[in-house]
Amino acid sequence: MRRASAVAAVLALLLSGCGILSGGVYDTPLPGGADIGSHPLTLSADFDDVLDLVPQSSVKVDNVAVGRVSTIDLNADGRSARVTLLVNRSTELPAGTTARLQQTSLLGEKYVALVRPTSPQAGPALKDGTRLGLADTSQAAQVEQVLGALSLVLNGGGIGQFEEISRELQNISTDRPDEIKAFLREMKTFVSGLDRRKESITAAIDGLELLSRNLEADQGKIRSALSGLQPGMKVLVDQRKQLVAMLRSLDRLSDVTVETLDAAQKDMIADFKALEPILQQLAKAGSDLPDALQILLTYPFPDSVLGAIKGDYLNVFIETNFRTLPADCAAIGCAWPQISGQAPSGFATSQKSAKTPAPSLLPPTASPAPGLPSPTVPVPTTSVPSSPSPSPTPSDTPATPGSGGTEEGGQD
Repeated sequence: MRRASAVAAVLALLLSGCGILSGGVYDTPLPGGADIGSHPLTLSADFDDVLDLVPQSSVKVDNVAVGRVSTIDLNADGRSARVTLLVNRSTELPAGTTARLQQTSLLGEKYVALVRPTSPQAGPALKDGTRLGLADTSQAAQVEQVLGALSLVLNGGGIGQFEEISRELQNISTDRPDEIKAFLREMKTFVSGLDRRKESITAAIDGLELLSRNLEADQGKIRSALSGLQPGMKVLVDQRKQLVAMLRSLDRLSDVTVETLDAAQKDMIADFKALEPILQQLAKAGSDLPDALQILLTYPFPDSVLGAIKGDYLNVFIETNFRTLPADCAAIGCAWPQISGQAPSGFATSQKSAKTPAPSLLPPTASPAPGLPSPTVPVPTTSVPSSPSPSPTPSDTPATPGSGGTEEGGQD
């Protein structure tokens, strides 16, 4: 009886001790676990699949236990699990630290490994309450996955074809070492070029990503543009025969044009050569031709006459000098003697005409243009003595006109 009472008391004590733990057996501290201190860091990590990870599993850094798994819960999306980690506060966990689900051996238990980055990264270190998302977590290959891949290879995965593949490779490489070396060198050059341009390739991929986002954002505009193009495309489809006929006509026109140019090649070259002297003379003319064309629209009054026009008056003074032509000059084109009175050699002039003084400007008119304080033509500073023209004598040369005619034009 005493023994039965003792066993019942021990069982009651054990059951009451288990009931004190609110979390059940998982809250029971295990001997030999990691020392997390009195104020551990509380971290969380999201995993696609936690496999058979259980609470109280180890958390290691560089294969050294620094904490344990507190709880494992299902996220609100129902497709991932959230693992709460308790880590000793003295553990250095810089920015860029990731979580990886591993196991101690091929058939050992699972644990969470915190992997620090190989190179320093900008940002704050992991602190209390930090959450590692799915992008910062990963899983090691499981035994089941390795055996499944091996079974796929062994069961119709190409094992039976290895011998044939090896035989074909031997046939290709036999007596062709130089070609294989050249191929390998080309592949090395190609891969090296890709490696040197990886930044450009990455930039191109990023540009394509940006383009795809812009296209996705402008779907409404693109749809509107395509809808607006539909009537035009319909017209092109309806006029397809006319367009094809037009293109064929253009093809025939090009053939005729080429034949015409080939046939007229010599004549065209001759015409260009004939134009060469004309173009040379035009080039020699320089600015004379443009200057002469300036009076085309103002003929017979060029721009220089505008200064003589005052209102509705035009003052013009014209002086015309006539000289005796040589006796032997019966055709147009003879040179006239100079105003100085000295005739060039070869001209037959009388003695009296040689003594005639050179003509001068006429005196100004007494009535200037209205509104002007002085005459339009300045008065000569020196007076020219006027001498009567000698009357012709019978000894003079007959049938020759006299000299010294002047004409004045007044106001118009």
